[in-house]
Parts: sequence; structure tokens; C-alpha cells
Amino acid sequence: MRALALSEPDLIVNTGDNLGHRDALQALEYTLEPFLGVRGVYVHGSNDNFGPEFKNPFRHFGGPSGRPARASTLDTQALERYFEDSLG
Repeated sequence: MRALALSEPDLIVNTGDNLGHRDALQALEYTLEPFLGVRGVYVHGSNDNFGPEFKNPFRHFGGPSGRPARASTLDTQALERYFEDSLG
């Protein structure tokens, strides 16, 4: 990913799913650091809002679905601050 900065893009379109885990922001900052100052737009994907959760595919055979447990909420506001304030 960092090597893509060598192509000197004029615009970056980020289509989301950047976080996926509550501890992912630091790794994302390292990955995108070469793109500081490059114009960009972004949208959030579901993995920017909610953490991973295990889903057993065999549950479908056990009867009617119950209300699923809610996945952990990720710090989407910190991600937005990074995109808007740090990357520009």
C-alpha cells in the first residue's frame, strides 16, 4: 500500500472498511502516512463502525434466528479526525 505513493496520485478515493478492529488505527496511520497532503474523499464501511464478530454458519440449522449480539463499536470519530485533520 505504501508503495502506491510512488505513483504520485492526484486524488485518493477511500471506499471504507479501514478499521475492522479497535486497535487498527495506528497501523492505518502508518500505512497511509506517505499520502499526507494528497486530496481525497472517503466513505465508511461497516468495518469502520463495528468490530469483528464470529458468526457460526451452522446456526441456521438450529431453528429460528434470535436477536444477534451487537458487535463492539469502533472509534469512527478518531478515524474521521485522522482523515480530515492529519491527512488533509
